Amino acid sequence: MWDYERRAENVALNKTATASSIQGAGYPASAAVDGSTTTRWSSLASDPQWLQVDLGSTQSICKVVLNWEAAYGKAFQIQTSSDATNWTSIYSTTTGTGGIQTLNIAGSGRYVRMYGTVRGTGYGYSLWELQVFGSFGTPDSDAHRGTHRDAHGDPRTDAHADPRRVWHNERRAEQAGDRIVDPGRRLPSLGCSRRLPHDPLVERL
Repeated sequence: MWDYERRAENVALNKTATASSIQGAGYPASAAVDGSTTTRWSSLASDPQWLQVDLGSTQSICKVVLNWEAAYGKAFQIQTSSDATNWTSIYSTTTGTGGIQTLNIAGSGRYVRMYGTVRGTGYGYSLWELQVFGSFGTPDSDAHRGTHRDAHGDPRTDAHADPRRVWHNERRAEQAGDRIVDPGRRLPSLGCSRRLPHDPLVERL
């Protein structure tokens, strides 16, 4: 019996980020989503403050990682939105400790923001990186829509296509099946991952 595993990606990487304020020109919002831990966003020293990222499309979220500089948030929320106006909180704490905080949470939205209400120091809020990991089968993914290839290798959409067959066929073509793993072994993952349940259709592929 074979299981199939798909690893999540940081869907915030190099996306458009904005913030309530910046400490100065050297600390822009974009620095928190550029994939570098040598650049950072830093806000003014007041509450509340926020940093948000536009993921470009609605995503299902399974994990958020906050890599704080010394100026961290003691009380903050992680919020999602479809329009950057109406927000839903999917995580809240009043006891933040800074450092690297890995939050295994669930939600969906196009926009994700850290909304800080109480600073942990006398400075502002400062993040080296804000990472957002999308889970398997995000709302805008090809697998969700049933996109697969026709006889000429061109993509087409079939509402009845089995996403497990779609994903397996495309990944097999791209990576020679290196996402097929036996039940006792998990591939290394940078984010969250999900295995599809055993299904005879998949096993016959």
